[in-house]
Amino acid sequence: MHLRRQRTIGQAVTVSGVGFFTGADATMTLAPAEAGHGITFERTDWPSGPIPATIDHLAELPRRTALQDAHGTPVVQMIEHTMAALAGLKLDNVRVTLDGPECPGFDGSSEELTGRLLDSGAVEQDAPQPAIEITHPILVGDDDAWIRAEPSPRGGYELSYRLEYASPHVGVQTYRVEMSPRVFQFQLADARTFILEQEVGPLRQMGIGTRHTERDLVVFGADGPINNTLRHSDEPVRHKLLDCVGDFALAGCELRGRFTCHRSGHALNQALVREVLATHAVVRSSVPTRRAA
Repeated sequence: MHLRRQRTIGQAVTVSGVGFFTGADATMTLAPAEAGHGITFERTDWPSGPIPATIDHLAELPRRTALQDAHGTPVVQMIEHTMAALAGLKLDNVRVTLDGPECPGFDGSSEELTGRLLDSGAVEQDAPQPAIEITHPILVGDDDAWIRAEPSPRGGYELSYRLEYASPHVGVQTYRVEMSPRVFQFQLADARTFILEQEVGPLRQMGIGTRHTERDLVVFGADGPINNTLRHSDEPVRHKLLDCVGDFALAGCELRGRFTCHRSGHALNQALVREVLATHAVVRSSVPTRRAA
C-alpha cells in the first residue's frame, strides 16, 4: 500500500467561542506538532497532560464525542467538529490546547475552523502516515441503524449516509462523497448541527445550549428552520457525514474503504472504529503491523 506523507499546520491557530454543552467560554489553540505526534488535546486548567484523540481515550457521553484522562474522567467534550476539520484537511500532527472543558461550538459546523486552518497552510513531514485499508466487509448496528465498511474499488475513502428524521423539513436525505480536502472544504465543512424544536426545552432543562439561540445552529420547527436559513437543501445529512469524518478519525490513522451509514450517531460511529481496529492491520510502512490487544 502506498502511504502519503504526514502533514501538520504551518502556524498556530487560535479560535474562541462558547461550548454548546457546558455553556463555558472556550479559547482553543491548534499548534504544529512533530511527525508521529498525532492529534492531542490538553486542558490548560486541568492536570491531565496531552490526551491522544484516539478511541482508547474515548469518554462515553451522549450526543457528542469526548476524551477522558487516565482516571476515566471526561476532560474535553465535543471534539468531533475539530477532529472533522483536521481529518478532512488531512492534518495529522497537531497539538490542541483549551482553557476549558469543551471546544468552541461556533455555529455547529467546522466552517470557521476549516478556514483558519487553510489560512495557516500545511507542511508535509518526512514520515509516512499510517493507514488501514478495509479488506473485508464489516457491519455494526442493527436493522434500525447501522454502518457497513467494505473495500473501496478505487482504494479511496468513500462515505455515504442515509438520514431518516422525524420532521417533514428533513425527512429522508442521502449524500455520498469521496473524501479529499477540497471535498471536505466545499461540501461538508459548513453543514451545521440540527435539532427539532421540541428537543430544545428538555436540553435546556439539562443545562445544554443555554447560551445559544436558533441563530447559532439549525432548529427545525413546524414551518422549517426557525430564524435561520439552510446553507444546503440537504444540510442535515451533510452534517451527519461531517460527524462521521470526525468520529472515524479516532482510528488514529488514515482510512481507506467504503463506509455506508444508515441513521448512525456518535456511539455507532465509535463502535465501527473499534471493530475496524480489532479486525484490520495498520500499515505503518512497507510492513503491516497488527494492533495490540
